[in-house]
This record gives sequence, C-alpha cells and structure tokens, in this order.
Amino acid sequence: LEKHPRLYWGYRLVALAFTADMQDPAYAETLDYAKATGHLDRGITEFPEDDYLLLAQAYRYRAENDLQKALNYIAKLKDPNTIQSNYYFIYDLCVQSKNAQVYGSIMDKLLNSSIAAREIDSEQAKQSRLLFMLAFVKDSAGLIELERYASQNPALMKNGEALLYMADTNLEYDDSERAVEYLRQAVAMGALQYPEMKNYSKNTALKSSPAWESLLLQSKSAWEADAPRRAADLLQNRSTISAANWEMKDLNGFIHNFADLRGQVVILDFWAQWCGPCKLAMPPLSKWVQTEMPEGVKVYSVNVIENDYNKAKDYFRENEFAMEYLEGNSDIEAAYKVTAIPHIVVIDKQGNIAWEQVGFSYDLEEKLSIWAEHLLAE
Repeated sequence: LEKHPRLYWGYRLVALAFTADMQDPAYAETLDYAKATGHLDRGITEFPEDDYLLLAQAYRYRAENDLQKALNYIAKLKDPNTIQSNYYFIYDLCVQSKNAQVYGSIMDKLLNSSIAAREIDSEQAKQSRLLFMLAFVKDSAGLIELERYASQNPALMKNGEALLYMADTNLEYDDSERAVEYLRQAVAMGALQYPEMKNYSKNTALKSSPAWESLLLQSKSAWEADAPRRAADLLQNRSTISAANWEMKDLNGFIHNFADLRGQVVILDFWAQWCGPCKLAMPPLSKWVQTEMPEGVKVYSVNVIENDYNKAKDYFRENEFAMEYLEGNSDIEAAYKVTAIPHIVVIDKQGNIAWEQVGFSYDLEEKLSIWAEHLLAE
C-alpha cells in the first residue's frame, strides 16, 4: 500500500484482517492497530463507499468509544451479505447508542434484499420489521418504551408472535397482569394453544394469578372439545412411501436392523445434541414412550448431522431418555431426506412412511398417540 496507495485489494485485505483482529479487545492497544487504522483512513478516502472499509471503521470507532462516528459508517453499508454476517455487532452498536433510526435503515436493507430474492413478500417484510423493532426497543429502552411502541403500532397486536413477545417481556418484569392480557389476546387469535400454555404455567408470577388459571381452564376445555377435529386432520394426507432399510448401532454397539421390525409401528426421531428444538422435543417424547406408547410400537432417536457423537451419547445417557438411541450417518440422512431437525418419521407395520413432522410442537405426544393407534388398528 505504501507503493500502491490506490490498490483496492490491499485495502480490502487490511479491512478484513482488521475486522477479524478486533474480536480481541487487546488488539486496540497494539502497534499493529495504529498501523492498520492509518491504512483504513487512506482506504476510506480512496474508496468511500466500500462496505469492507466502512465496516472496519465502525469496529474501530466503537472500540474508541466514538459511537456516533461508528454509526455513521454503519448507516452507509449497502451489501446485505456484509450486514448479515456482522448483524450482532451492528445490533449491539445500535442498542448501545439507542439509535432506532440507523437500526431501522439496516433492517430495511436486509428485508428489501429478501423481497428481491423472493424469499418473503412485502407483507411478511412489514411484519418482520415490526418484530425486529419490538426486540430492539426492549433491549435499548426497556419495558415502558416497549409498551409505548406497541401502542403506537396497532398492527403488532394482530401478530401472534408479537403478543407472545410482549407477554414474555412483561413476565421478565414480573407484571403478570399485563402478561395475562397479552396471552389472552394470543389465545383468542389462535396463536397460543393449551399444550404450549402448560409450559407457561411453570412461571412463578403466573402461578399466583387467578386470571391466568381461569384462562388456562378455558383453553383446556376448548382444546379437549376440539380433539375429534384435530385427530381427523392429523390422519389426512397419509403417504405410502416405502421406508428405506437401515442398520444402525445403539449405545452398546448392538446393531438394530429395520428389516427385523416388520409388523410393528416404528417411529424415528432424527436429532442432534447441538439442536435446541431437538432438546425441547426429546423430554416429551421420552415421557410418551414411558407412559402412553401402546404395545407394538418402537421408538428410535437417530443421532444425525452431529458434531460429536460421543458428546451426544453422553447427553442421551445423562438424561436417561426412554427411546432407543441409534447412531446415524449421512446415508440415513439422505435416505430419509433429513435436512432439518427434529424430524419425526412414523412408519406403518408394512414398512411404509405414513406421516412426518419437521420441527418441534407442543402437541407432539397427542400426535404420536393418534398416529400410532391408527396404524396399530390397521
């Protein structure tokens, strides 16, 4: 750069290295930092709209506690990929400086990019922006400003996710009365149902709320009355795809063979130790195996897409899950088209895939009972 002060790629490499080095707080005290900032100043003069240089300067001035100057550089970013890969840094900077305007402009760039890529439509972008701003207001200004923001944006009160966020935030502040009101609205619009409400009952503030108990009882009654319709809906869209054969080892190294399971209903739970939703699904699945699973059903938790199989085995043993552990591999992932987890596959007595569920749901136990009992009766 000393010999070629207009060499763009030199400045870009400096910017990339600087941004990485700034992950270490001690770097700002080194001689390398002083040298790099000199290059960055020259680079931003030569290429004032380059996102790599703009981002590096933002990291620099945040470290120097000049938040306004850091925000000025962030506001000029244009590339959605650069913004996305540095989202948490940008978010924290905007929260620290309480600058909703810059954060909003950044979110607009990300959402407009998603619209252009046809990943979402304009209405979904509008709802997403409201939700992102909801979290931003809470983190930057607290509950009072959050309530004010919600009241100024009535569309939020028609969004189930926003209502639950408002309820959760009020519970954080021990305001059970306001929380119950938001939960009541979420129930009324179908965004919150009885199985998930039972999880809310663990909250200490709600345990002492008569309004919550009343809402819980009403929801339980409505849920039970709706059981026939849910069962009918669940049994629709059954497939008859032949399930792929497999051989997999359990925790003790014993090999289980799918061919030996003909005549039984088989449930495969594809999971990984690092997967948060999988960890939500496994306790209720284990409870179902122990207390509700009918005779003639086998349940296997197939460990896939795993970073550390030994760690996964330890996790499975420590939690004493009632399912049978199986160590999966890329072949089984491909055979059952596992691209997201948890992934539940329900297989009938003839060896055909009848139903599948991807993702966690609070009514998993009910679904498994309905599916299993129907297949056993065939």
